[in-house]
Amino acid sequence: MYRRHRADGLAPVALRNENGLALLSALLSVALLTLIVVEMTDATFVHSHLTRNAGNVMAAQLLARSAQIGAEEALRNTELREFVDNFIDAEPLTLPTTQGHMMRIAIRDETARLNLNDVLDTPEPLQTLFGDLDVEPRLLESIRARLETDEGSALRNLSSDCSLAVACEPRRGELRSFDDIRTIEGFTDEVISRIRPFVTAYPGKGGKINLRTAKPEVLRAIGCEETESLPPLPRSTDDINAWAATDPCAAATVKTEISANPKFYTILTIATVGDATQSVEALVEIRNSGGGPIAWKQRPVWGVGPGGVP
Repeated sequence: MYRRHRADGLAPVALRNENGLALLSALLSVALLTLIVVEMTDATFVHSHLTRNAGNVMAAQLLARSAQIGAEEALRNTELREFVDNFIDAEPLTLPTTQGHMMRIAIRDETARLNLNDVLDTPEPLQTLFGDLDVEPRLLESIRARLETDEGSALRNLSSDCSLAVACEPRRGELRSFDDIRTIEGFTDEVISRIRPFVTAYPGKGGKINLRTAKPEVLRAIGCEETESLPPLPRSTDDINAWAATDPCAAATVKTEISANPKFYTILTIATVGDATQSVEALVEIRNSGGGPIAWKQRPVWGVGPGGVP
């Protein structure tokens, strides 16, 4: 009687335990399936987002590159020159596309600036300019060392001038673009922003300064006269005639010209497609026949939307 009573009492308990285990197993299965579905959905969403973003990056790269090519051709087109001249060394031109994307184009006249590659042959203008801008003269010596290729001279070890975090021996010879100086120790962002409006770097020596577009700091550095009667900068035909009559730059230490169509330009194009922004910067030579990019770089632009230029 006692054993039967005990067995009868345990049966409901065992049954309840079995039901509890079954419920727990079902809940765990549902939780596991839910987790799998969530992970698969999240992975699909991430993959879709990455795919879309990669497509936007590629589209932005192509859009920036096409804008650069278009600006280069516009500089060669005599019918468009009057329009294009309004944006040289001015605020960037913003162009929306029919698909809702955005392009920005900035054109810089490099012949209005002193060429750093001339520091070996005619150092005086650059020395004067660096002094006026309160930039250390030793930086010009570092550029001279970079340009020096004469094995007969005592070549300076360039590794001491390298600004990179790792040991390097930069290539000797002409600077192909202004950005080459970023590898030289001492050319910080502050120094670069201070000198960029007045100096450039493109292959070749003895480049002419375009008096039509040169800044007063450049004119002073090359030895143009500073008098109260100095004519306005030669932006128009009348100004050019006034300059030709007074010739205030007759004693200039470098060659000068008054050209409506300079030879070297930097074209910066920035394109935004979706949440991807890319830029292309090209140093180009414009000639009636031939010419084209001398150096160019392509990079993403972080933290800059359609309304901003780095």
